[in-house]
Amino acid sequence: MSAAQPRSVQHPSPPVTPSWVPGVLVGLLGSLVLGVAMFTPGFLPTTSPVFGLLPIPLQTGQTAVVVGVLLSVLGWLLLRPEMCSTRPINSWSVLGLWALPLLFVPPVMSNDPYLYADQAWTVQQGANPYLVGLSALPGPYSDQVDGVWQGSTAVYPALHLITTWLAAGVTGFHPYWGVVAMRLPAVLGVVLLGLCLPRLARAAGVAVGPARWFCLLNPIVVVHQLGGAHNDALMVGLVAAALWWAVAGRWPLLGAPVLLGLAVAVKQPAALAGLGIALLIVQRLHHSSVDPDWRGWSAVVADARRCLLPVAVTAAVSILTLVAVSYALGFGLGWLYSLSTPGSVPSPAPVSVLTQLGVPGAVALWLGRFVLAALVIGLLIRYGSRDPWRVLVGTMLALALTGAVLHGWYLAWGVCFFALARFGPMAERALVTVMILMLVYLSMAEYIGIIPLLAQALIGFAVAIVLVQAAYVWPAFAGRMPISPPRADPA
Repeated sequence: MSAAQPRSVQHPSPPVTPSWVPGVLVGLLGSLVLGVAMFTPGFLPTTSPVFGLLPIPLQTGQTAVVVGVLLSVLGWLLLRPEMCSTRPINSWSVLGLWALPLLFVPPVMSNDPYLYADQAWTVQQGANPYLVGLSALPGPYSDQVDGVWQGSTAVYPALHLITTWLAAGVTGFHPYWGVVAMRLPAVLGVVLLGLCLPRLARAAGVAVGPARWFCLLNPIVVVHQLGGAHNDALMVGLVAAALWWAVAGRWPLLGAPVLLGLAVAVKQPAALAGLGIALLIVQRLHHSSVDPDWRGWSAVVADARRCLLPVAVTAAVSILTLVAVSYALGFGLGWLYSLSTPGSVPSPAPVSVLTQLGVPGAVALWLGRFVLAALVIGLLIRYGSRDPWRVLVGTMLALALTGAVLHGWYLAWGVCFFALARFGPMAERALVTVMILMLVYLSMAEYIGIIPLLAQALIGFAVAIVLVQAAYVWPAFAGRMPISPPRADPA
């Protein structure tokens, strides 16, 4: 009788984790679809040199825009660390791959680059865009400016004007490539953000990989900031540099406010980021760590006292930088007289919705300002210098949502730093839902006008809920990875 053969022990196989390849390919396909759709004649100025280059029917282009946005969102969600953890991905490679199809096509879902280019031409002619309106001077871009904005003077500070002038000048003010070149400052801003994120993530005590996924690869950055060539990208990049200086640079009370002043000299909303920057400097000077727990009113008063001087210095230095740059470049502060121009266009901003419902514009505007002030004060009381990251992100998101106008790329003001604040998984889901809602809603609002606005909002909300549930709930039920906030990288 032969000896019994030992029975092999069957070990349960580990759960299979999806590869990152499908997410990268889906996001790339979304960028390709969006890039091709931008050549639809109905989306281009009739005077554009590429008008009619691709004879795409209008309805096909309209559908392609929505499909491209959905694919971009889906690709991003498929790369969520809890959805795909086979190995770390190279964020720069993915960002470059997704951005490449959008870098040389007409502006993605935006008319702003045409305005930027025309103002650059105004500068080239030796005129001041704060005094000479859009399309006032005949040139390569005057006929490409949307009629709504013709005659309007510049609303952005001097550093924006000079960077767009330099970008258009690289192309010799070509009628098409000069508009495409408006992406050069945006690319610079996104690169600055990507370079600063690892140090900021370590300072905030969060993992670098998830921070890069949320802050750098999200579709707001890829589709709107890079594809749409918005100056918000350079503003956010300079704010990231100021944050880096606040946590790691020498003389933080000088270097960080100067960089903040440069950010404000590109676009004004950066000014409110000064609160978070000043509080980070306070935390660094007092060698304190992040402590989001409530410590009582006596702790709030003590914290306010030690924050007064750094906040005042930050404000003073950044304002001096803004004024010095504005006059050194020869433009001055003429944008102060045109600040109401962007708010004159209806948008999904709560303030704008109130005015569309019959509330007097001044009342709605002041109501938005009151809500913003209340939120900022609440964040300062609740967190202060104990958790500057939450103050920073909370104030920037509040500023975006309470203004007179709201565009999808405005969310980048807070989204690009959200992972640093560690608000938790529920807050992350809520913000991702809002992001998807805005992306889907605006893609339909811009290009499928036959659908009623309320229906567009409801469709966008439904799509957002489905995608968020799929990305955040399904992996947990599939046993792949529990939903939990990422742990900090080891020192």
